[in-house]
Amino acid sequence: MSESRIDGGARALDDDGLIDVLSRRLTPVRRLPAPWLRGLGWFGAATALGLAMIPFADMDGLGTRMATLDMRLAAIGAVLTALTAAVAAFQSSVPGRSVSWALLPLLPATLWIGSSGVGCLRQWTVPGTDIADAR
Repeated sequence: MSESRIDGGARALDDDGLIDVLSRRLTPVRRLPAPWLRGLGWFGAATALGLAMIPFADMDGLGTRMATLDMRLAAIGAVLTALTAAVAAFQSSVPGRSVSWALLPLLPATLWIGSSGVGCLRQWTVPGTDIADAR
């Protein structure tokens, strides 16, 4: 191990010496669960939080909104986007994994955005429907 002195008389190790000192104290690490399991765990925690908020939600209003197909598709797309984005984030954080995992949420996000856009055009697609008032 090679050492050298620096200004205040303190010892400084070169790269090889530092690696040697640090490697003597290494302990094995526990492998993380598979990325899809971590994503599922995250999704479970988010679902539990959502379920805990049910007493504070307007469930009648939600039921009314979910009666239309575009709102149901938008909700399904949003949930699937959240789930696939979590899995993609955990997959892409593993060294050596392809960056193309970032594209995983694209399809459900397209469903979410597309069906939300159809909702914006509801007055044209469902005659007799009023646009929400901003008051």
